[in-house]
Amino acid sequence: PRAGGHVQALLVRCGTGRVLGTDFFYLPSGFGGMLVAESLVQALRWVNPVWEPNFLHAVEKLAQRKGLAKCDAENLRDAYSFLRACESVLRRWQLRSVSTLPVTYEEEVRFARRLKFARIEDFRAPYGRARETIRLLRTRYLVE
Repeated sequence: PRAGGHVQALLVRCGTGRVLGTDFFYLPSGFGGMLVAESLVQALRWVNPVWEPNFLHAVEKLAQRKGLAKCDAENLRDAYSFLRACESVLRRWQLRSVSTLPVTYEEEVRFARRLKFARIEDFRAPYGRARETIRLLRTRYLVE
């Protein structure tokens, strides 16, 4: 089932206006970010209907009601949880609300280590997969 176009404007806004030239550094927004995942679940909740405010519980209920394929629900849960863990580390590290990943090599190394990755590449691979998973699920369920 596909949600209506009323969510599309929000999803487009999530991916526009980036000054760094790529949405890779923008943790919550950009195509494949947490806001896109949240908008996807919100739209699917409207269509199915599932009345659950908690993101992870809503994903589980959508899978139970066949509004989201079980494997897609698991992938979405894992991708979203990984991005939330990254956000949590950023906030604790910088002691403020942070929306971007470090852009310098030195800061990125420190950030990856705080997430228990030995190398930057070890962080970038799952981070890229998480964003790609969310982007693909958005396309599968919301693009008409």
